[in-house]
Amino acid sequence: MMQGLKELIVILALTTPIWFFSKRLFAHLSAPGDFERRRNVWVFLTVLGLLSPNIWIYTFAALPVMYWGGRRDSNPIALYVLLFYVIPNVTIPLPSIVINQLFEINNQRLLAFAIVLPAALKARRLRFSEPGRLPGPSRRLDIADWLLIGYLILTVILPIPYEAVTNTLRRAFLTVLDVGLLFAVWSRVQPRYEVFRDCLGAWVVAAVMMAAVAIFETARGWLLYVPISMRWGNPNGFAFLMRGDYLRAQASAEHSLTLGIWLAIAWAFFLFIQSSWKSKLARGFFALILLGGLAASMARGAWIATMFATVVYILMGSKGIGSAAKSLSGLVIVLGIVLITPLGDKIVNMLPFIGTVDTENVDYRKQLFEVSIGLIEENPWFGSPFVLNEMESLRQGQGIIDLVNGYLTVALFNGLVGLALFSTFLLVAVKRGFSVWSTFRRKDLEHARLGAALVAAMLGTMLFIATAGVDPMTYMLAGLLSSYWWAFSRTKGLALYESGRRQQGAKPIVLETPSNPPSKAHTGREPGRRSHREGGSIKQSRKT
Repeated sequence: MMQGLKELIVILALTTPIWFFSKRLFAHLSAPGDFERRRNVWVFLTVLGLLSPNIWIYTFAALPVMYWGGRRDSNPIALYVLLFYVIPNVTIPLPSIVINQLFEINNQRLLAFAIVLPAALKARRLRFSEPGRLPGPSRRLDIADWLLIGYLILTVILPIPYEAVTNTLRRAFLTVLDVGLLFAVWSRVQPRYEVFRDCLGAWVVAAVMMAAVAIFETARGWLLYVPISMRWGNPNGFAFLMRGDYLRAQASAEHSLTLGIWLAIAWAFFLFIQSSWKSKLARGFFALILLGGLAASMARGAWIATMFATVVYILMGSKGIGSAAKSLSGLVIVLGIVLITPLGDKIVNMLPFIGTVDTENVDYRKQLFEVSIGLIEENPWFGSPFVLNEMESLRQGQGIIDLVNGYLTVALFNGLVGLALFSTFLLVAVKRGFSVWSTFRRKDLEHARLGAALVAAMLGTMLFIATAGVDPMTYMLAGLLSSYWWAFSRTKGLALYESGRRQQGAKPIVLETPSNPPSKAHTGREPGRRSHREGGSIKQSRKT
């Protein structure tokens, strides 16, 4: 039997029903044809990844399909989200004749070349004045951009005295590709409410499919995507992790922690997306799958992040204090019911600090904190690239020193200067989302809930970083919050906006807000141009 065929059959059997139900719930979030095209690309890459004997066959066949999908998609960022974990991010060196290797290639870098880079090049040619297109050069560099640029420059230049020039160039290129380009495009998505909702919906769809696979993996003790890394020559030595008597699922995320935070973010987005669903059955079905996937990951940091994000969303996304209190009371009741069941005892035993399972992990984190603080005091400003040599006491049985705290990792290698740049960058993103949410919370509940979901996901991620590390999805979230701020802040026409909604009975309307403040507003449709929303729209003209 062809290698990977058995796993492929199981994955398709688990995800096909989800695609079927998702079409009814998510297809309307994107332009006509986008949902079907994204689904077809996802299925093609899944089949290709499970059956390809090596990464090179996958690369040559996947790149043109990714590029074609991105070119045809009205919102390529949503396609990028959907494909982010279509297969595990197995990393293989790209060989070269002149030097040992150019750089390492993986699925996410293929997506960067095929989808993100073309989107960035397209953004340079298009401006806000072209509705439905990516914003162009009129989106200037701002404080968030400069904070990230400063942090990335610091991470590149600090090791320069200790390495070859070729290695510095390689690291600089990959830093721009993996982080800089990612944030640049995500912070410049199309400034329309529908586009944000589409991105969040794509994240949820991808997460639900991963959650379904995760539930199966833990229930059957069978990791479905592990054969890919084995066949491609880079086996995942930490795939089979246990939490008590249970196998920790990882689906296509390559690690249970990564799966956990992806699902935690998706849960915050799901709370926003499902608020417009009429079917309680659909809400319950997708919620159970997502929560089941979170449980299967056995990622305790992700559990805490999910709970925290839920509370934040309820407080920010409710209509008022009474509604928030009612939702929080319901949450407490549900948790209470779960805890009094036999399943509750197992959950409590797995919780950090109060549980009895894997208590050595908590002790290790305490020891890591104490050792790290001492080393940071020795090199407080810019850290040390050789800090791991002084942490041998933390080396575990697997032969690794596990830096399970992203903030400590940044401070150890880049000092307090790097930590200040990185932390401020995240806080600016949260502040921006909160400021736009505060503008809309009494004007438009839909727009306010969008901001609530983004802020809740970001705060949950920031909490998770303290228990694990920094993942690329952190920069994706920060970029979305930056785009949210650019799209909906500085709206001086809120009074006209509100009165227009009352008069026309329209759904929430997007105010186009480029970098220059608007000079006037008008209602109705522009001649020869269709409105972005049913019932008319309010557009603001720009100063030229």
